[in-house]
Amino acid sequence: MDGWGFRLEADYPLIDIADWAKIGAFAGFRGFWDVKGRSAGGGAGVATRTTTTTSGTATKTTDYFYDVTAPLNLDGTLDFPNAEIFEGSVVRYTPSGDSSSHKRTAAFSIAKIEAEADIYQTAIGASLRFDTGRLALSLRPSLLLNWIDAEATRTEVLATAAGKVKGAWTDKADDCAFALGAGLDLIAECALSDNWSLWVSGGYEWIGKVEFDIGPQKVEIDPSAWTATVGVAFSF
Repeated sequence: MDGWGFRLEADYPLIDIADWAKIGAFAGFRGFWDVKGRSAGGGAGVATRTTTTTSGTATKTTDYFYDVTAPLNLDGTLDFPNAEIFEGSVVRYTPSGDSSSHKRTAAFSIAKIEAEADIYQTAIGASLRFDTGRLALSLRPSLLLNWIDAEATRTEVLATAAGKVKGAWTDKADDCAFALGAGLDLIAECALSDNWSLWVSGGYEWIGKVEFDIGPQKVEIDPSAWTATVGVAFSF
């Protein structure tokens, strides 16, 4: 997942370790909008067995759909008796004569998931700052309280190896949740004047995951990520 955001923080010095080193505390607010992630996969989604039975003037055709737990035999066929049926459909029409037949085919699915989240954070932590003239370096661990508003869209196409589409559908789901987290930043400040400085940081955030059901799948959004920030700082 990737996205853009902002951060606004205040840092207050508490203890002077030396002329060039200080321990402080900070608090702030951060927001990330339209954090997006994408995932796609395919494979043997289901197998089908079609049974056609004719009796008199009526024919019943039943399609049985089996999920991917159907085990493969050594010859590559699917062991249908041990498979799990999760859908069935029946079509009736007028036959030309009495007959009964069975046909087995394999279908393949391609599923794509697109997730999007807005993340808002309250951060509080400590800072260890080293001043070296115009350049200052800070190491800042933090605790994060996150509000995550996430939604996902899943699209899937089911087709045979010959390219015949047997089904296509779209599912959507959304969820909101609080999640705890922690972060660690390394910050470099370059003084531009007595009060203003340029601020660059890089770090990592560990954030609790958000999980919800979408269609036949369970989606887990993990917003933990590397972060990079460029901004300005004002001292007073």
